[in-house]
Amino acid sequence: IVPEWYFLWFYAILRSIPNKAMGVVAIAITFASLIAMPFLSTAHIGSPKFRVLSERLFFLFVADLALLTWVGAQEILDATIILGQ
Repeated sequence: IVPEWYFLWFYAILRSIPNKAMGVVAIAITFASLIAMPFLSTAHIGSPKFRVLSERLFFLFVADLALLTWVGAQEILDATIILGQ
């Protein structure tokens, strides 16, 4: 059973980590890092153009989300498990 496309990244993380509790912790760390992104920059300028670290982390998160979505749609192989980790 494969979940809907918008849960594939979640599914890829959970199936690549053998311990269920650690998979849930990995998902929580992902959400916590996404929530913490705006607070990482110390720039007092309101424009996101000057928040370079937050911008790079956001695009890294988007690229990782795209990769995990693709990995979640693939069949379970050793290579896709390694990519998911």
